[in-house]
Amino acid sequence: MGSIAEEIFRRARCPVLCVNPHVSQKPDREAKFHHILFATDFSSESLAALPYAVSLAEEDEAQLAFLHAVGQPAAGMVGLEAVTASFEGCLKKLSIMPPDAERWCHAECLVEFGSPFASPAEGILKVALNSASDLIVLGVRSVYGKLGLVTHRASTTAQIAAYAACPVLTVRG
Repeated sequence: MGSIAEEIFRRARCPVLCVNPHVSQKPDREAKFHHILFATDFSSESLAALPYAVSLAEEDEAQLAFLHAVGQPAAGMVGLEAVTASFEGCLKKLSIMPPDAERWCHAECLVEFGSPFASPAEGILKVALNSASDLIVLGVRSVYGKLGLVTHRASTTAQIAAYAACPVLTVRG
């Protein structure tokens, strides 16, 4: 059920690469990523993983997609374009992309609206599958005390690590 894996990536002091049984691709002689998906909720824990996503994209000259998965807003309240523009503005304020990034990286900002009942994990997994991502990069919160089954089953990161069709790199914030 992955609870041991979650215990590891929530407590490890180094990034953890999770490769679950759903990952069907066998790596070539060397691991090279072509499309990296960085999902964020703009928490400090989430943003701790951003330098890793950028560095890996630079190393492999990969496409880098920045994703913010949100629930479906109430009708007429806000549109996808407004949320996407706000998301792009937040990323620019972070100034994480080097000035010469356009030479080695195609970066894009994506916002995924889910149904009222869809979880952020479902949105992230959907985008990763549709964009043929070969790596998902996520920041995770530290855990204090013992992880329980209820905590594990509700965790967005645990759901992504358990069901992703590609490896998931988790970085503890």
